[in-house]
Amino acid sequence: MSLQVQQLCKEFFTESGSVKVLTGIDFSLDDGASLSIMGPSGSGKSTLLHILGGLEKPSSGNYLLDGKNPLDGDEQSLALFRNQKVGFVFQDHHLLPQCTVLENVLIPALVSQTREDPETWALDLLGRVGLSHRMTHFPSELSGGERQRVAVARALFMKPRILLADEPTGNLDRKNAESVMDLLIKLHREENNILIVVTHSPELAAKFPVQKIMQDGVLLDQGKN
Repeated sequence: MSLQVQQLCKEFFTESGSVKVLTGIDFSLDDGASLSIMGPSGSGKSTLLHILGGLEKPSSGNYLLDGKNPLDGDEQSLALFRNQKVGFVFQDHHLLPQCTVLENVLIPALVSQTREDPETWALDLLGRVGLSHRMTHFPSELSGGERQRVAVARALFMKPRILLADEPTGNLDRKNAESVMDLLIKLHREENNILIVVTHSPELAAKFPVQKIMQDGVLLDQGKN
């Protein structure tokens, strides 16, 4: 398996004591596989994505990508991992308002100059998300669905091994939500990456071949308790 998570736990410490959020997460995915995760707010779904994306470290357990733990290194290696191996799509698009659509997609290139002819690749991605005609526009000139499509293109810019989406359609109406999710799945299949999506929508979760529910700090198969 390309991605393996074994007994992953996360505990936060506060003034009033410790809070156990993840109590033993186990799953594995191959390249090209996808997974949807549902669960109530505060159940640890976003915490799991943050660990997989290198934004947080677990309290215990193993996380392996191609047989290696990407969280073992120093801050510089973690930053490189996040830039080159992980693509994030959040509920809020997090586009820079002072930058054009094309410039927003090119932002990952500012961290790492590993791609040849980055602008050509960015333009190709904008074409694939249906926004070639909007490349010189600013985020304030776009609809909510268009802004999230830009965020998807940006997330794919470095050809990440893992694509993580945290409520990517949470701020969209039903029509745009379905359109953005279908786009995510289509591009994931074309790029053959690993896609993990957190969503509150049963309809959107049902689009994935593997569906799990976060409950009591663990992941359960859909329909089990």
